[in-house]
Amino acid sequence: MRYSAAGLLLTATLLLVFQLQGCITGGGMQQKAPAYRSLHDIRTPEDFGAEITGLEGKLIAFGTPEQKAPIHLRLAALHSHYLNPAPDYAEALKHLRAYFSVYPQKAEDPGLMSWLKVLEKLDATRETLREAERKNEMVEAEKRRLVQQAESMQETIERLKRLDIRLEQKRRQMH
Repeated sequence: MRYSAAGLLLTATLLLVFQLQGCITGGGMQQKAPAYRSLHDIRTPEDFGAEITGLEGKLIAFGTPEQKAPIHLRLAALHSHYLNPAPDYAEALKHLRAYFSVYPQKAEDPGLMSWLKVLEKLDATRETLREAERKNEMVEAEKRRLVQQAESMQETIERLKRLDIRLEQKRRQMH
């Protein structure tokens, strides 16, 4: 059975989110992370929206990168969570990169690095898809133009056939 690359990447992302839940809830932090609701308690679209909005507010409120880093990690987890009805993998990647900018040594963590690489692949796949969609739009526009041109040519051919028939009839009348 064949699986699409995007499907495999999505599956890998979901598995990594499960694996990383221990790190995100405070296990791998160098500083004390704010108390968060368990990712298992966040189930509805409203829960995800409220949690994300609240954390984005904390990003504005906190001043130092060290204070913001665990929030970035938490936002990355929420944006890419398998239960999130509207996952935003580009946002997850942005927040995970922000976390790594503060704690570059965390790049040695295989789970976090795998998560980063999967999100980067998803982002690249998304860009490839956008480019394919742009090219498809161009091809569709060209197709519409060619169909219109073919219809116009067909009309011209029909007019020429009718003209040819009339000319033939006039020739017969003259002879």
